[in-house]
Amino acid sequence: MQDPATYEKCKIIATREANQIVPEAIAEMKDKHNEKILDYGCGAGSTGANLILPIAKAYNSKMFSVDISNKVVESA
Repeated sequence: MQDPATYEKCKIIATREANQIVPEAIAEMKDKHNEKILDYGCGAGSTGANLILPIAKAYNSKMFSVDISNKVVESA
């Protein structure tokens, strides 16, 4: 999807899944500090910014976001 605003309106299921999967994945990580986290398919970036980035910062880690659409990456 090329339009960030439309993407944000249509990602209800993805957000619900991320809210479940991200905490579970982090709980299973052996070393949570100083990691590099890849948000692959970041879309408009709100899930990464609101869910992943605060956790990354808490563990002094860095998050990198990529997507196939330049428009949504610019928005992110």
